[in-house]
This record gives sequence, C-alpha cells and structure tokens, in this order.
Amino acid sequence: MRPLISVAMPAYNAEKFIRAAIESVLRQKFQHFELIVIDDHSEDNTYQIVRELTGDARVRLYKNTRRMGETDTKNKILKLARGKYIAALDADDLMLQGRLKDHCEFLEKHPEIGAVFGRGFVATENLERVIILIPPTIRQDGKVLRGSCRAKELPYDFNQGMATIKKEHILKAGRFEASLPIGEDSRLMRRLFKITPFYFLNKPCFIYRIQKKGVCHSRLRENFKRMHDVFTAKKRQMPKIQYFYVNKQWLRVRTDCYKLMRAIQWRLNFYSWMKKQRKSNERIVRLDLKTPQKKAARVTDPELFACGFMNPLEQQLIKRNETFLEAALVSRGERGFLIVADEKVRSEAVLAFLSQDYCYYSANSPILYLKSKDVYGKSFVDPLVLYDSASGGGKKRNVWGRFWNPILKKYCINTFFYRTYLTGDVCRIEKVLFINFNPTFQRLRSRSLNASELYSRLVRDNYAKLYLRYAGRPDIFKKISLRAGGFSVSVGPNGMLKLAEMLKH
Repeated sequence: MRPLISVAMPAYNAEKFIRAAIESVLRQKFQHFELIVIDDHSEDNTYQIVRELTGDARVRLYKNTRRMGETDTKNKILKLARGKYIAALDADDLMLQGRLKDHCEFLEKHPEIGAVFGRGFVATENLERVIILIPPTIRQDGKVLRGSCRAKELPYDFNQGMATIKKEHILKAGRFEASLPIGEDSRLMRRLFKITPFYFLNKPCFIYRIQKKGVCHSRLRENFKRMHDVFTAKKRQMPKIQYFYVNKQWLRVRTDCYKLMRAIQWRLNFYSWMKKQRKSNERIVRLDLKTPQKKAARVTDPELFACGFMNPLEQQLIKRNETFLEAALVSRGERGFLIVADEKVRSEAVLAFLSQDYCYYSANSPILYLKSKDVYGKSFVDPLVLYDSASGGGKKRNVWGRFWNPILKKYCINTFFYRTYLTGDVCRIEKVLFINFNPTFQRLRSRSLNASELYSRLVRDNYAKLYLRYAGRPDIFKKISLRAGGFSVSVGPNGMLKLAEMLKH
C-alpha cells in the first residue's frame, strides 16, 4: 500500500540528534507514512545510527556516494518519494505528536488547499528554553491571505519544516534551487504561495533546534574565511579570470590589476555562494577590464570598483536597455522602494526596512529597466556594508541585525539573520524616497514631490548620480518621474523604523 505522506529527512554529520528526530516521527499515531533518510556522505556515525532503526519498514535509508549538498539531496528525496504529500523534517529537529494526522486529514478534506502549516517552536540546542513561536503573528486557524501577512513578501514564518505540501505542487513550483547555498526551502515557499493556497492550523507540530554549529553560523564563518583569503592573497595567487552568476546571467571578468580583482571578489562575495554549473549554451557577458590610468595604489577601493568595474558593466547593461542607479532598493510584495541618500543614511534605512520584513535587492546599485509603462528594478547584491551608525553609537559590538566585521573593520548586516532567501529578484518601482537624517528631529517629516521635482532630483543630486553621469538612459528616469511617487523625507533617530512601518500599508 502506497503511503499518503513521505517524510523527507536529509542528513549530514547529524549523529548527535538524528536518533531523536527519527524516533519523533516513528512515534506518530498516524501510520500511513514513509520516512526517507539520505545520508549526504557524512563523516561521522550518522549512517550507522539510522541503519539501526531500519527494522521499522517505514524507514527507507540511502547514502550518497559523494557530498551532494542539502539542496540536491532534497531533490533526490523528491524523486524517491511515493507519498501524495511531502512533510520535511531536518535531522536535528523534532516532530510533535499529531502533525501527520492533523495535516493529512485536513488536506484530504480540503483538496483546494496545497499546503498546510502548523505551529512551530524555536528552542535552544538542549531544548531547555523556547526562544520564539513561529509564526509569531498568527493565532487563529485560517487561510494565509495574500498581502495580509509576511508570506507573500517574505515567507520567513512559513518554512518547510512546519508544512505538509502536495507533492504535485512542489514539482510544479520547480523543486529546490540548486544554486542557493541556504534558504532554498523558503524560496520554494515563495513560489508555492503564488500557485496554491496556504492554510494555517494553530496546533503545535515541530521544534526547530538552534545549534551553535548550525548552517547559518557555518556560512558566516565561511564568509569570513573567504573574505580573509581575498584580502590576504598575494598578487601571484589572485586569479586573473573569475566567473560570477549574476541575475541569471554569467559574467566573465578578466583583469591584470590585482587590487581591482580583489575589490570585485569581496564586493561580489554573495555570488560566489552560487553553485550553479555553467551550461555550454548559456550566454556569457565578457568584461575585459583595463588597469586604471591612475596607479591603483593611489585610488581608493570604492573609486577603483566604480571606475574599473561598474563603468564597463554599465556599458554592457545599456546595450540591453538597463542601467544602474546609486541608491538602495527594497520591496514589500511587488512594490519597490528606491532609497536615495548618502551611504551612511542609506545603510541605516536598509537595516530598518529589513527589520520590518521588506525584501532586499541592493544597498548601493540596483539595476533599472523599462517594461511596458513601468520601471522595474533588479537585484545587484553587495556586501551590505553598514558604516558607523547614522543614529549614533560607534561601539564595535554585535547587535540585532548587524555584526562587526573585523576584516573590513566595518559593520555588516548579519548574514545569520538576513539570508539569501530574503533577497528579491525583480520588483516594480512604486516610490522614490530622498532621505535626510537629522539627529535633532523628534518626528518624521515628509513632503511629496511632483514629477518635475522628482526628475530634477534624480539627475541633479550628487548622491543620485549614475556611474555614467546620466548619459546612459535618460528615458528610464523620465518614466520613473511619471509613474512613481517621489517623497522628500527627514528623519530623526527613531524615524527609519516609523517610515518602514508607514510604507507597509
């Protein structure tokens, strides 16, 4: 008899917790399920521990002959799954009693619903303390309505660990993205939400265990190591050719300038996470970069990156009717907000907007282009550098949402909190915000700009200049002036959060 639910459990070096995770599944009173465990070539006793539990016929154990990574392992489980529904559980989490029964009964009675979610608990590694409930903002059973909660814009609260999903919808949504190092499940949730209704059952279903050696901490350490390697590499060790997969397109960058390649590598470090293999028929944008006329030693790092890399790249973009703007870009759903300000204020604004569940595209250089009657923005991800806080306080300590980077000697947005699945792809530009910070302001002040004022400020102000000095695509900025709302905003120490909250609605 085919099982109704396939429980998916990829595992890598999970010997410490995997027995408890599996036993939490086997203790379910609901019996019509299979548990598929794939050991991703672990270096510890994970495989041996699971094999001891295969006396239960519901447990199906496999082992990768080489390390494939979590995303490819999850897609492999999807191919093996025989169930009508998929319920995921990480090898260090726990499934609470009743999850499979409650979710399966609901989905069988409501075939129009494609995914059902339960209540989750985020707990410390030893389960001594519950840190937070997920989702924290919903308390009643009901459909997850579009635009009424974070799921449409930023499905952080609705991760796969608390869901039971129809397998056919996962396949239709395109499985898991192999190019993402982390956050592939939440990216999948975002795509699923566009094709099928979600339903929330206010019943406990799983415990998410935060480990000190978890994947987010590991990625942060890897990021530090990669940046350290870039900054300490000797001239002969720095490659002259590098490939980056940016906005679904390959960039081939070649330069003999050691300092320029170093600047490009650390500023595009987000794209070095991408593990996509280049296909022979994929188009490549080739950038053969020249050494700046000034000696590189006399050019600051931002100047070198702007003139040595961004100028040539924008020339390629203009050929495709695209261009850069020196601004930040965030969105709420499909509504994009361009933030024009100096670097310090812009960084503070990005952090404030992200803390209010906005989606991130760029802190410095979004790519703009015309489509039909509107202007759209594409992501161009940078290291999210935060300079000394515009709202005061220069202590070198980690606080919520940001950490002190000892290599850059600057604050950066905390990649443990803001991960790749919070990064958007494309959004329509709805508003342009010119933000000024004044520490004496106690209230938020804003003034709307008419089309001529907005156009004038976009092409006039130094902090809004194009890398190619506006000569690239004037039609884009004329269209922004006509289609987007412009606002001049003055904020004080608490104004950024108020602005982000106000623009939600």
